[in-house]
Amino acid sequence: MATVLKIGGDTTTDYMGLEDDGSLVAYGDATCYRDELQSLLIQAKNNPSDKIVVDFVEGTVAWEDNATTSDYALMNVQLNHDRKANSTVYPHVHWIQNQNATPNWLIQYRLQQNGSATTTAWTDVPMVSNSFTYVSGNLNQISSTASGISTTGAGVSSILQFRIIRDTSNTSGEFAGADTYTGDADAFNFDVHVEVDMFGSREQFVK
Repeated sequence: MATVLKIGGDTTTDYMGLEDDGSLVAYGDATCYRDELQSLLIQAKNNPSDKIVVDFVEGTVAWEDNATTSDYALMNVQLNHDRKANSTVYPHVHWIQNQNATPNWLIQYRLQQNGSATTTAWTDVPMVSNSFTYVSGNLNQISSTASGISTTGAGVSSILQFRIIRDTSNTSGEFAGADTYTGDADAFNFDVHVEVDMFGSREQFVK
C-alpha cells in the first residue's frame, strides 16, 4: 500500500502513516506494545505428582521445590490482528520473590501457523532476566526471556502454545545448575508483550 500522509517528527522512519486504502499504520518507533494476559489460576495443568498447587489465600499458583519438567501449566496465545508482522514477542512470568535467588523458570513453546503442518516439537527457553533487584521481604518480580520469541512467517491468528515449568533439577540444561530457590515459587500471571502497528488486519486472515 502507498502511504499518502505521514505524521511525526521523523517521517523517514518513525511515523504514523495513512495509507491509500484508509488504513492507519505505525512505523519505526511509532509502534507500541500490549499484553496478551493469562492468569495462571485458570490455566490447565499437567501435574502428575501434585507439585503445582493453588494458593487460594494469595491467589497464586505455587511450584514446589521438587517440581520437574513433567509438571507445567499450559496455555495457548493467539497472535491477534494488530500484531506487527514478523515481530518478536516477549513472554513474562509475574511471581513473588522472597529470597535472593531465582527459581529455574523455564518455558517451552511451539508456534502453530495456520495453513501449515502442525508443529509437534517444543523449544526450551529459560526465563533468566529479572526486572527488579531483590532486597528483602516479598517482592513482586517479573522474569522474562533474554531475547524474546520470533514470530517470523506467522500469519494473523496463528497460535503460540506455552508450557510454564520450574526446572528444579536443570533437566533442560538451560540453567547454570540445579534450582537454588528454597520452598515454593508462587506465581500470579503469565503474559506475552506483543508489538502492534495497526488497529487490526485489512482482511480476516491477511495482514
